[in-house]
Amino acid sequence: MERKRYNSHQRTSIPMLAYNTHLLYLCAHGSKHLFERLEWVCDIDRFIKANPALVWQSLFEDAQTKGIERMLVLGLYLCHKLLATPLPEKISTKIINDPAVAKLGSHIIKLHFSTHNKQDKFYETFWLLYQMRENLSDRLHFAYRALFAPQFDDFKYVELPRSILFMYPIIRPFRLFMKYFQK
Repeated sequence: MERKRYNSHQRTSIPMLAYNTHLLYLCAHGSKHLFERLEWVCDIDRFIKANPALVWQSLFEDAQTKGIERMLVLGLYLCHKLLATPLPEKISTKIINDPAVAKLGSHIIKLHFSTHNKQDKFYETFWLLYQMRENLSDRLHFAYRALFAPQFDDFKYVELPRSILFMYPIIRPFRLFMKYFQK
């Protein structure tokens, strides 16, 4: 359900995301980027503190339906670990019951918020993003897109004529190999 906020300056209503959707978005967005910016963890923390009446059960049902429950729990784990965000006991239990979350969270903290060697970042990033997916079909879809779906850099790497644009999914793994395995 969408929320509306009244803008008194222009006397209009501004559509906003529903509370659950907003928090799920913050956690999914941060997860997509492996929470490389502390501000994304802070946004989740602020959202939770500004909305103490969150209906956690409904939030988790929405996350489960969308296949992003682990991303939600990961965002909450990082908030609790890095910012001491108070969480209800049921949420703490969910964090404990999914050992992958603590493992992912520890890797993210080590990767971004420590003096960790950044050289192996590509491999670690791929593996962490892969493990964030909860079910096999999401994992396979992620792996396919990461390895074969053309990205902007692929089009910059080589410019193909219109008649053979279908070759970009073959060029992508080659470009990735050249980028990450050729020293």
